[in-house]
Amino acid sequence: MEARTVTVDDGTGIYTEVHGKSGPVLCFVAGLGDNLCTWTSQVEALVDQFQIVLIDNRGSGNSTTPPGPYSTQRMADDAHQAILALGLGPVIAIGVSMGGAICQHWATRYPEDIERVVLSSTWSSPDVITGVLFNHWKGLAQRGDRQALIESLLVFCYSPDYLLARPETVSEFIQGETINLEGFTHAAVACCEHDAASLLKKIRQPVLVTIGEYDILIRSDLSLALARELPQSRIKFMSTGHMPSWETPVAYSQMVAEFARGE
Repeated sequence: MEARTVTVDDGTGIYTEVHGKSGPVLCFVAGLGDNLCTWTSQVEALVDQFQIVLIDNRGSGNSTTPPGPYSTQRMADDAHQAILALGLGPVIAIGVSMGGAICQHWATRYPEDIERVVLSSTWSSPDVITGVLFNHWKGLAQRGDRQALIESLLVFCYSPDYLLARPETVSEFIQGETINLEGFTHAAVACCEHDAASLLKKIRQPVLVTIGEYDILIRSDLSLALARELPQSRIKFMSTGHMPSWETPVAYSQMVAEFARGE
């Protein structure tokens, strides 16, 4: 593994890791509040077949936390500049939730960076219900109520069946989750304001849109509306909540590998 912090044009340090030495390049972009550790299962499953780039978004993980607010366009610029500095493009971009929102702008602003795109559990334009939720989480982060924020994220990330079958997940998630509250606050604003609906027809790369059947954070109608506007999209429903890469890591990794190879 090679770790490097890339300083982008506004002085923010974007932390990256490169795993593997050969094969097509997969670049994973995490969602709101998550750092690159969210992709641990995918790295383990895919590193022998692909070269893998992981990025900590500004305000998360080992990246620096500049003043906010943030935008998904700005974070797409960060991803572009990181890949440019690493000299590893073009890539297959995989983004979940806010990471998928970032990838929408990345694919339209820098199409030369990206060969294919996987958009998981994501949306393309503001929605009153998600707006209320993102603002609620932003308020919890601003007040420093880390415990309530983590508990709320838990409920919205996992499907009921998964938690019922694996009740130990609750304590593991609450005890293991580390969130940069300042960065989370700024990124929640980016989620509230994300709007790429008018740009989707510009995404000419093949796109796989994955939808968790039990996702109560980003409802299936939001992801389906996104997919309908993409010139080259296919849809994959998964029997999970908001985070298929967590609930079904083997199936998710296999799906990414097959799509990356054009199967």
